[in-house]
Amino acid sequence: MAFKRSAFVIYEKVTPFSIEMGDKSAASAVGRGDVRLTLDRDGTPVQCKLLDVIHVPPFVYNLVSVSALGKHGFEVRFQPDTVRIVRDDTIVASGTRVGGLTLLTSTHSHSKGLSSGCESTFVA
Repeated sequence: MAFKRSAFVIYEKVTPFSIEMGDKSAASAVGRGDVRLTLDRDGTPVQCKLLDVIHVPPFVYNLVSVSALGKHGFEVRFQPDTVRIVRDDTIVASGTRVGGLTLLTSTHSHSKGLSSGCESTFVA
């Protein structure tokens, strides 16, 4: 899920639907599409494209579904202070734990060059 409309490189409006949060609150999804961004891979920037991302403007964070990653062949490896997303024994992205959240280091990117290890449908 992404909260900024400007993050999407492909976008379509949808009939708004409700997303329930872990704390039982709800927010409306208003669109879906593809987001291009630069992720950190153990200190090296790598271009990625997330496909079929839901646009939820009330959010203040972007969320990646660990179960969706697993459905598409990715493995998420958590350590006490870090996380790595892996596919075919290749690290695709990495991040760190900050407080109660695990954060992937990223910036939005509209570059057309993508890492083949990263381009995949892994957000549902």
